[in-house]
Amino acid sequence: MSDLRKVRVLGPVDAMVDGTALEITGRRQRVVLALLALNAGRVVPLDLMIDAVWGERPPASARNQIAICVTRLRRVLHGPGEQLVAAVPPGYQLRPEAVTVDLNTAEELVRAGRAAAEENDPATAAERLRSALDLWRGETLSGLDSDIMSTEATRLEEWRLGVIEEYLDLRLVHGLGGEVITELTDLVGRHPFRERLRATLMRALCGAGRQAEALDVYRQGRKLLADELGVDPGQELRLTHDAILRGELAVSPAPRPSIPVVPAAPVTAAQLPSNVAGFVARERELAEMDRVFAESRAAGVPACIVVTSMGGAGKTGLAVRWAHRVAEHFPDGQLFIDLHGYTAQTEPLTPEASLDRFLRTLGVPGERVPAGLEDREALLRSMLANRRVLFVLDNARTSAQVRPLLPGSPGCAVVITTRDQLIDLVVREGAHPMRLPTLTPEESAALLGTIVGPERIAADPCSTARLAELCDGLPLALRIAGARLLARPHWTPASLAARLDDEQRRLAEFSHGEVGLRAGFSLSYQGLSGPAAELFRRLGLLRMPDFADWVTAALLGTGLGQAQVCLEELLDAQLVHTVGPDASGRLRHRMHDLVRLYARERVLAEEPEECRSGALARVLGRLLALAHEANRRERGGDFTIIRGAGAYWEPPDGLDENLLAMPLDWLESERHTLVVGVTQAAESGFPELCWELALAGVTLFEARGYLDDWRRTHEQAIAAVRRSGALLGEAAMSYSLGSLELYYGVKSSRLLDTALELFEKVGDAHGKALAQRYLGLSEHFRGHHAEALARYEAALPALRDAGDRAAEAHVLGCMAQIAILRGDYELARTRLREALAICERVGYRRGQAQALWRLGELHLRSGDVRRAAAAFEEALELVRQRRDALGEAYILCGLGETQILQGMLDRGRETLSRARQVAQEAGQAAAHARACFSLAQAMIAGGDPERAVALLRETAAIAADDTAPIWEKRALSALADLGAQPGDLVP
Repeated sequence: MSDLRKVRVLGPVDAMVDGTALEITGRRQRVVLALLALNAGRVVPLDLMIDAVWGERPPASARNQIAICVTRLRRVLHGPGEQLVAAVPPGYQLRPEAVTVDLNTAEELVRAGRAAAEENDPATAAERLRSALDLWRGETLSGLDSDIMSTEATRLEEWRLGVIEEYLDLRLVHGLGGEVITELTDLVGRHPFRERLRATLMRALCGAGRQAEALDVYRQGRKLLADELGVDPGQELRLTHDAILRGELAVSPAPRPSIPVVPAAPVTAAQLPSNVAGFVARERELAEMDRVFAESRAAGVPACIVVTSMGGAGKTGLAVRWAHRVAEHFPDGQLFIDLHGYTAQTEPLTPEASLDRFLRTLGVPGERVPAGLEDREALLRSMLANRRVLFVLDNARTSAQVRPLLPGSPGCAVVITTRDQLIDLVVREGAHPMRLPTLTPEESAALLGTIVGPERIAADPCSTARLAELCDGLPLALRIAGARLLARPHWTPASLAARLDDEQRRLAEFSHGEVGLRAGFSLSYQGLSGPAAELFRRLGLLRMPDFADWVTAALLGTGLGQAQVCLEELLDAQLVHTVGPDASGRLRHRMHDLVRLYARERVLAEEPEECRSGALARVLGRLLALAHEANRRERGGDFTIIRGAGAYWEPPDGLDENLLAMPLDWLESERHTLVVGVTQAAESGFPELCWELALAGVTLFEARGYLDDWRRTHEQAIAAVRRSGALLGEAAMSYSLGSLELYYGVKSSRLLDTALELFEKVGDAHGKALAQRYLGLSEHFRGHHAEALARYEAALPALRDAGDRAAEAHVLGCMAQIAILRGDYELARTRLREALAICERVGYRRGQAQALWRLGELHLRSGDVRRAAAAFEEALELVRQRRDALGEAYILCGLGETQILQGMLDRGRETLSRARQVAQEAGQAAAHARACFSLAQAMIAGGDPERAVALLRETAAIAADDTAPIWEKRALSALADLGAQPGDLVP
């Protein structure tokens, strides 16, 4: 198949099938095709596609438009749907076995050429490289007008020039220097600053007996470099010049620079922090890590290195330095995580939380992350099979914290940093222990020199040696000392050493505990302006792992512009550092944990309780206001939100409209802020803010499958409101927790009954209607359709009175589903058209997908399979864009059943198998039971009764205990028809 279908990116982007050029219309389709081709075989995130097409200003319909582009590309390329371009969360993937990409062909030829060169076969090597270069048809990725594509084009052009240099060197070795002089002259003219090209031209001219011209080429280059860049020629150019002058030039290929065969792909996880500035020494340790890695690769086992030392000895710096050094050996990703084993005011990360983060990073949607530790561990190991990924597990406390994170694939490696020895990892897992010593006096002096400058150190070497000795070779203490010298230009190493000569004073300033850092923090703090110092102190009130700019305005009670000036001052003082952009594209910042501890000490000492409480309340109030606005934008209105007495805080300069341009992504970026905010609100005596924040997070928790966060925040909030006697809050939390239980197949409606009673007691008609809605859903799931319908009918008028269009549409859809089951198709059609119209009018995508799914069910029941298929496919596109696993499972069931009725038996069984897998991974019992039952019916239709019996038994087992009684009943009836017994669940 791959020989027939080609995509070319080494020039204008185009595609061909059987040698015939295809019409790829429009810039948008060409950008999407190019991005997929550049990453053939890898998943390209939907967000990256949107950035490549529209940059910083995508339209609201961007996700739908990308989906349309992909559909059109599948059609144009004549590909069999998912076999060509697959929808793989969080984006799309071009199947490499279905398409030949000219870039991949070029890479293979270059690899073959370099292998031939290593085997001393320059003729073959030159032939392979020439063949690779001949694949270029002009400017790479030309005509796309995209910043991301421009970056990729620049990388590919740099790679191409490197290959050209290698090729021309090989021609010289092959005795063909005279033939390449014209080509080299042209290349040097177009790339005058590429010194290797210039040196190659000099060697070619010299080999042709034109030494004078070769020397003139050097003089021209030297003048150009001096005039334009202010630098001298590099080593290769100088050595070539000197060899010509001495008459000793030998025509041999220059050393090949380290140019990656594949330009860095934009979709591979690369989480390593930047290298530590001023890193010195540690060559022995780095060499030891290289040796362990090489030995592990040779033995076919994953490398595991445990770096141990006292705090402040530079474990993390060493691990990150080595990780960058070997990153090219791990093309499938480099993952970094802080396990918070020894972090003040932060609980160590559990293995479950770490696995959750890694699985999501590797592309597993949140709703498909298994609930249990063993299942998460097994899924991670499965995903790492035949992949090469590097893990840096920083700041570990116990072996139990890291053991579930260890990969089994021999292509992987792990570096663990810890203050403990983790002996059982060494004994049971074969980890290599490496204790990190402190720096020698010479190394300590070198580190100080990288911070304050070699001139100040060289001016007084004796005092510098004494200062290094007083710091005990501890990198953190040395950096504090260097920072103090840098902050006080009039100080000398001698003056600081004199301050530290007193042992009691030195221990207070440079011990390896928390006290040792206080003096350095105080020095930076005292140099701040009043407003910046106030911001610094109040950041100590927060326990969020990082924060966005809006938090600083809330802490100060000012506009964003004024707060950002203060934040910049803290960044300049290195009391805060920038982490990078979040999911919504906004920069996030972090205060080191120990710095935050010092800030907290200052705020407790310097500000009264009312100021501290007010600052925290403003942050939580602003968070609530933004979360509610994000909910409004995501759902199309102020729907399904219950408002209490929690006070919003609005900045004087109002809302930055761009902040919530992508509301669900903003909620994702503030996920940990929401979770920690609920905890702090509960502990700080803000019960109203506590429960409202918990409820505001449900849109995110439900959409992305963060069910653990949902439960944890709500359990904290319900305890807080019960302590305070806030009945509305207790009602809201009981309602939300009751709805969460439906996801787990809990048959009890106790929490929802409690919510209904409390809403009745406080006189909240809207809340009562919302509770009735989910009580109806609970009855619905148990097959009690009359009772469910009564609940829905009781809820609907109140929802309409409250203007809650999203909940109204949901109830109408549920009522339609019951009408379908009862055979009243006309009533169902009326209800669904009404629900769909509401969702389309307000822009509620999730509700739109639900209505389309039910409309597909209606068409399926009434025998209109063509319309059923169209409705299911439209709904499927919507849920996959949102990564809604539950919706996908149900829609795939309907689509698979439709395909069976259309006579596409194999395709239908494949779709139903996928539905069963998705439902099982999401832990949705009712969807799982339906998928198994439908697949069993397909097996019966295909003449495989044995497989059908196994699936029917699985259905009955899943649906037992009143979890999904309608499917249990149907499964038992079908088993009886086949003359089989229920039996046990088939694994």
